[in-house]
Amino acid sequence: MELEFLVKRAQKGNEEAFIKLIEMHKKLMYSVAKSMIDNDEDIADLIQETILKAIKI
Repeated sequence: MELEFLVKRAQKGNEEAFIKLIEMHKKLMYSVAKSMIDNDEDIADLIQETILKAIKI
């Protein structure tokens, strides 16, 4: 499964795999954020914070 492969590569520090995972899930991240917040600028900030936290893990 491609998803599992990308996750494992991203966990090992592969930036390309991490970026591809973000690209694959950006619509879902937006939908979840939109369900909590109505302002697009705040949604962008929330998604950015989420991505930064994921990078630090």
